[in-house]
Amino acid sequence: VEGLVARGCLMQLTGGSLLGAMGPHCQQVSEWMLERGLVHFLATDAHGPKSRRPLLRRACERAAQLTDWETAVALCCENPAAVAAGRDVTITPPKPAARRSFGSWLPWRKAA
Repeated sequence: VEGLVARGCLMQLTGGSLLGAMGPHCQQVSEWMLERGLVHFLATDAHGPKSRRPLLRRACERAAQLTDWETAVALCCENPAAVAAGRDVTITPPKPAARRSFGSWLPWRKAA
């Protein structure tokens, strides 16, 4: 992900992933991406009013807890509006990563 963002790719998370609807491992990776500044859009994965309901308000609140309110508003409102209007998305460089091995993200490799 870091390499793709460094090359100019924009990344999106679904609210359900950030809130744990896709499982704890997906939530952990989503939070890590958000805290590192590797996310540019936060969206619903809504398929209808009953199946995969929109979770954007709670996800935006969680994003604000992990980053700040300004970032959360950019992810949920400003950046999507910029794309819809054909404008560039303002991005900030990702934060440097703490040294972790790739294996530490594997669900069967729990830290002691």
